[in-house]
Amino acid sequence: MCARLSRSSKTALAIMVVLLVTVLVAILRTDGVILFRTDRRVYDRDDYIRGALLNLSRHAIEVRASEPLIYELTDFGWIPPFFGYSSFYVCPRAYEPGWMQSGSVLSVDMSFVEAKASEQRWILLEQQYFYDGNEYVVYSNMFVIDRSGQPPIFRTLPAGLIEIPSIRADVIEPYVISLSNGAIQAIWFNPICSDINVDDWPTDYYPFATLQRQTGEGTWQVLRPDRSECSTASEPIRIGPGETLQLSLAGEYSPSSMLEPGTYRWHLVYYPVPFSQCSDLCKELFSGHLFTGAFDW
Repeated sequence: MCARLSRSSKTALAIMVVLLVTVLVAILRTDGVILFRTDRRVYDRDDYIRGALLNLSRHAIEVRASEPLIYELTDFGWIPPFFGYSSFYVCPRAYEPGWMQSGSVLSVDMSFVEAKASEQRWILLEQQYFYDGNEYVVYSNMFVIDRSGQPPIFRTLPAGLIEIPSIRADVIEPYVISLSNGAIQAIWFNPICSDINVDDWPTDYYPFATLQRQTGEGTWQVLRPDRSECSTASEPIRIGPGETLQLSLAGEYSPSSMLEPGTYRWHLVYYPVPFSQCSDLCKELFSGHLFTGAFDW
């Protein structure tokens, strides 16, 4: 079970967050951004992970979820680290959803329970928020839970833009992706017009590819497809071991000529089994997530 923070721990945590904010603002000397940061880059198995969402923008934002989405970096992509499948289960401390005013801070803190031995596990957090009727996401710094006792070699690419060894995605055109499967097993990609009922979806990890547009606040606007116009269901697309396929992600998106000028990327989702054979538990545990490189339009 997830460990609970004591009253004294919460007090110390509040002090830690205030110090964290003060240091960040002093270092960055900037405003107009929304940041998601943890207090360290390396954690031991017994450590609490203390983080903060900082609204340094000039407007309020609405946080509707009570905890962030959590991804672990593996050879299969970014996956949800669930107990029994991964090396540990991350236990976020739930927070109260609501509005964050300009200049405010939200504590985002976690512990974790180890399920099996591992040396290093790389983690990325995703926090959803809303502003002016639009959906956005902000990503944390990447951090590592380390048992090796050796200093980890940090990757230099920005969080979310890491090339996964086995599975690679390249943008050919704004709505055309080349997806290469270097794994030893097949993967399945869900078209936007597949027969998945999002309302009954058992997890907060969205099952379809979504387009993201970079904002001037250091975050990404989420541009979800309009599936209401899908007339027929599309079959999942199989990509065998060693295969590379070009996938059209146009679906119900606006034509690329209607895209606002800016910097974009795709958040792709795929599965290691045919979706028709995937139970609710399977859908939660075995989704792979990959971000393409950013492209300008």
